[in-house]
Amino acid sequence: MIRMKDNPPIEYIVSKSRFIGQCFDISHKDDILIVLHQLKKEHPKAHHFCYGYIIDDTHQGFEDHGEPKHTAGKPILEALIQSKVTHTLCVVIRYFGGVLLGASGLTKAYRDTAYETLKHTTYDTLRLYQLFEITLTYNLYHKIKRHMESLGNIVYEHFTNHVLIQLQTIHDIKTIKQQLYGIQKITFIQQLYL
Repeated sequence: MIRMKDNPPIEYIVSKSRFIGQCFDISHKDDILIVLHQLKKEHPKAHHFCYGYIIDDTHQGFEDHGEPKHTAGKPILEALIQSKVTHTLCVVIRYFGGVLLGASGLTKAYRDTAYETLKHTTYDTLRLYQLFEITLTYNLYHKIKRHMESLGNIVYEHFTNHVLIQLQTIHDIKTIKQQLYGIQKITFIQQLYL
């Protein structure tokens, strides 16, 4: 999974209109309203807050926010699709400069601002990890501890009449069971991207 690391705002001037683009990391559609609320406070005199977003393969969309239909949000969304990003909201704020750009001029300005914004936004590639809780005897713990560490990170250890470990790994439960033969119990806790 690719997630956003840095998102500097990008400014673009077209025929006296000022376009400001910025990308944001989002997980849910509700995040869009939070971002827009903050941007409207930061840019109270802006005329348009157009955006496109992609959360995953099934959740994406755009908003023209008062611009002619499909001249603002749609080209922003197309830039996101071409960039192959997910969990990303790209907002382009427009301060109207008094010159009408026409449909093709608007589309080009919003598309170019979105592409430039995406070009300057940096991303990290995250890996999917599984977190397992493993119960084993002291004897087995001492025999296989190094092998467990080679399979992932031991993030928690608790010692009572047995040993309880939480192992964070890229491997699935079947692989862990095969590699750590003799463990008393293994329970899947969660998946996480790191």
